[in-house]
Amino acid sequence: WHAFSSCSALARVTVPTTANIASAFACTDTVVLRLPPAKMRTLQRWCEAVDLVLAHKRCRPGLLGCLERARSRLASKGS
Repeated sequence: WHAFSSCSALARVTVPTTANIASAFACTDTVVLRLPPAKMRTLQRWCEAVDLVLAHKRCRPGLLGCLERARSRLASKGS
């Protein structure tokens, strides 16, 4: 609880059902979602997959440009 006590930006916190949370935590405006550890792992994997897709979308134009430059350099050395 003390880790979140001064953080007013937290609207939602997900914790495993095995975690002990002080009753004072319920007094805040933060919603506490309690999940079993197996579902926590599934949720973490889902969030990581979403982050990976978003990172790919952000980096794809730069990656394609880099590959195009490399292909051009290889083509010019081969001629």
